[in-house]
Amino acid sequence: MKTALITGASRGIGKATAEKFLAEGWRVKGTSTDGSGWKHERIEWTSLDLTDQKSIEQAALELATYSPFDVLINNAGIYDEDNDREGQPVSIAVLRRTLE
Repeated sequence: MKTALITGASRGIGKATAEKFLAEGWRVKGTSTDGSGWKHERIEWTSLDLTDQKSIEQAALELATYSPFDVLINNAGIYDEDNDREGQPVSIAVLRRTLE
């Protein structure tokens, strides 16, 4: 069975992508910042917070012991709701954090 690794699979585009792979018979290894997510018989979760170096290192160690991945969908990202001011420019600090 083919396996996909999908970062940020707990919601939004990542969740929709994971659901599509699952519907086509794939196994999915999903990541979320706290390592939890929705339920499906062929999805497993790993904690990965891309703003935390220790979290990245721990996830890398865990994922290295997992079976090989056929596909990587690197979808993880953030949406800074505290700085969502419609019609206002985005600050460089917010943009930098989002891209990092």
